[in-house]
Amino acid sequence: MFVYPGAEDSVFFSEYLKNKKCKRMLDMGTGTGILANSVNATEIYCVDINPDAIEFAKKTLGENLKFKFIISDLFEQIGKNEKFDLIIFNTPYLDNEEPHDCAWTYMQNGEDIIKKFILQAIEHLEKNGEINILISDRGYEEYEIFCKENKIKWEKIMEKQLFFEKLFIVRLTL
Repeated sequence: MFVYPGAEDSVFFSEYLKNKKCKRMLDMGTGTGILANSVNATEIYCVDINPDAIEFAKKTLGENLKFKFIISDLFEQIGKNEKFDLIIFNTPYLDNEEPHDCAWTYMQNGEDIIKKFILQAIEHLEKNGEINILISDRGYEEYEIFCKENKIKWEKIMEKQLFFEKLFIVRLTL
């Protein structure tokens, strides 16, 4: 399987995350582990649906005991009672075009992965925790409305204009 190598989006998100501190963090779609390695956390769950990505992240991040590596389709393999101070996700925000690679296409098997993630992530959030996502201007307003309809606070933190799209880092809280 393909492991998303990270590009402008990952660098932009990791620059923001390097100032974050927390006890327990979950990096959804960890890929190479670049985002997990950016946050100062005591315990970091690196989660990816792609077994090759998990192996890549293990090599990148090393044998540090603070990292826990889990192969999972979103939160399927995360315990129902597991809670995190910070949950991050560089979302697969590209349009529903071929190929339907989970590394970049948000529609998978007829489901919007970003919406599914948001609803599941809220269930794993500590009381004063937050979710940080990176998303593009493709669908930005739709997800903002979706969050408001589900009583999730949507706060744009940063944005970056690329030559073909605009990227946003958004904080979600209850």
